[in-house]
Amino acid sequence: MAVAAGPNGVAIGCACWVNPDTGEASNVQSEGTILGFVLPHANPYNLWERVYTQFPVDGVPPFRIRVIRPGVRCVIVMGGVFSPQFAQGGEAGRQVFTDPATGLLYSGPNPPGAPFFGTPWVLLSSGGPGARIRMSSYVLPFNVVRDDSGGIIRDSRGGILVNQ
Repeated sequence: MAVAAGPNGVAIGCACWVNPDTGEASNVQSEGTILGFVLPHANPYNLWERVYTQFPVDGVPPFRIRVIRPGVRCVIVMGGVFSPQFAQGGEAGRQVFTDPATGLLYSGPNPPGAPFFGTPWVLLSSGGPGARIRMSSYVLPFNVVRDDSGGIIRDSRGGILVNQ
């Protein structure tokens, strides 16, 4: 299946959702879609034809974001090790959450009642607001252990990070 950016484009380095029936990618979650991560384009020669930069207006988004233009094919992955930017920073060993309305990434713990969506990614390093922080879907830092009961991942302080 070929995947292409939806009518509003899709932000690079953010979470997105892909409609498996149409192959359309969006940073806004909708029913029946599959969570993924948007990889950057490798070819810098005609990048402007495929990608534009969205600059913050009144702090939204919190940093400039490159957006793949609508209809342009893109690469979306479900797992791996990446270094996206985190608006609020993060601490190694914490689960990564995404805002289902924007695809922006945040680190846990997820406050009760927060609208964030849990992802399979865990932070491998720490960083302050706006930092690029390494995250992984299949590598866990030493302070995180996988529990045999129900696939729960806990940090060294006993806090639940993921309940898969």
